[in-house]
Amino acid sequence: MPEVLGPRADLSLTEDTEALRAVQGIAVEYNRIATTLSDQPEAYAPRFGRTAEGHTDPTPWCDGFGRAIRPRRRLWKRLLDTSRAEFRMIGPILAHASPATARAWLGPKAVNLSLPEGNPAPTIAAAVVTLRGYWVPDRAKASRSSR
Repeated sequence: MPEVLGPRADLSLTEDTEALRAVQGIAVEYNRIATTLSDQPEAYAPRFGRTAEGHTDPTPWCDGFGRAIRPRRRLWKRLLDTSRAEFRMIGPILAHASPATARAWLGPKAVNLSLPEGNPAPTIAAAVVTLRGYWVPDRAKASRSSR
């Protein structure tokens, strides 16, 4: 959120401000994604940018995913261990991330990531759906314990 709210993350969000509109927009998009993943996971499609040549560019999206999980890195440790089967869930995302992001998460093992041929969207979408399924039991447990 520092990209939206600035380095001090001012959450005063007073009426009719750019910050409030940005946060509301993020919430709407988050809810759209959550609903799709819950109700129609087969319809989920990440939104990637395009290169100057017009090709799909998943790198910024994958880098953003890496930034999003950073605050909870300890919880993702099992999935980031390339020797574990769980790595296959996040591997496609890190394979399409920038080399700097992949190295930040995997160290020297990042050089061994291979990019699947063709359009990355279906592979990354499937990874996100699988990751959601992996975390649902933990989220349900946390929700029950906070009541």
